[in-house]
Amino acid sequence: MFFDGAWFDWSPVLHGVTTNPGLGNGVVRGQWTRLGRLVVGNLRYQFGSTSTFGAGTYTFKPPVVPVAPASGESISVGSGIFYQNSGQALFTVTLALLEPVKSGLEAAMIVTGEPFAGPADPFTWAANDVMSLDFAYQCVAD
Repeated sequence: MFFDGAWFDWSPVLHGVTTNPGLGNGVVRGQWTRLGRLVVGNLRYQFGSTSTFGAGTYTFKPPVVPVAPASGESISVGSGIFYQNSGQALFTVTLALLEPVKSGLEAAMIVTGEPFAGPADPFTWAANDVMSLDFAYQCVAD
């Protein structure tokens, strides 16, 4: 199937490998488009004062099923920033598709020089902290 490049709204759901975070009064938005088997998109997740932060590595399911990496491998599919509001700090992030993490193929966020992103990595997340990510990957054939 070939899409004409129109942008679609998408509400990404952040997962924690152990316990999922809860958006509460936070704000999430995403957009994606598809040209042939190329999917391009972005997401922005801002925690609110009633958000919960879950436990374990943070991941999300891409809007269209991606081609899976080989066993034991990962595929770099994007980048972004994490913004810590209280410390006015920016952290660069690489987005990678991993083998099935929890339930199906998900994308994990790897912070430059740090472990995978999670409730306390690369900092302890709080209200008004933001994840902003851009991605592009090959999806499975229709």
